[in-house]
Amino acid sequence: MARSGLLKVAPWFAGMFAGMLAVLIFAACSPHSAAQAAPEQRAFNAPYDKAHEITVSGAIDQVVTQRIAGSPVGLHLLVAGSKGTVDAHLGAFLSRDIVDALHPGEPVEIIGAMKTINGKDYLLARQLTVDGRTIIIRNQRGFLMHSFARRSPSPIGSNGGAQ
Repeated sequence: MARSGLLKVAPWFAGMFAGMLAVLIFAACSPHSAAQAAPEQRAFNAPYDKAHEITVSGAIDQVVTQRIAGSPVGLHLLVAGSKGTVDAHLGAFLSRDIVDALHPGEPVEIIGAMKTINGKDYLLARQLTVDGRTIIIRNQRGFLMHSFARRSPSPIGSNGGAQ
């Protein structure tokens, strides 16, 4: 008996394969909003340049919590220093107690690297000192860190602790 060289495929498998192929082709060919956001994303994801860090000391002029189109997402401080006003990006991961400590007129010291994003200069803050507290905003490579509210230790015996 002679065999054909063609492999027979179950109809359900052929239909599933054709459907997956159609979805892939559609996804590859459809205009996508990410293509328009790519330049901003590339600019912001540029490597953090620790070798060019600066220190800015001054008073908080304004705490900006609302997102401005084209700017990095998260909290910004406008700091009035000796070289003018600097827009310092603090990110979106600060704890509530740190955010509550930021008020216009409050003296701050910020260590970070300047970065131009969409034609505007931002100080990507790595370290913030305010009200005698030093807060790490970014790690040495420039990645945003999460800050958590400090909790005072509970006394032994409370909240189900050992006695």
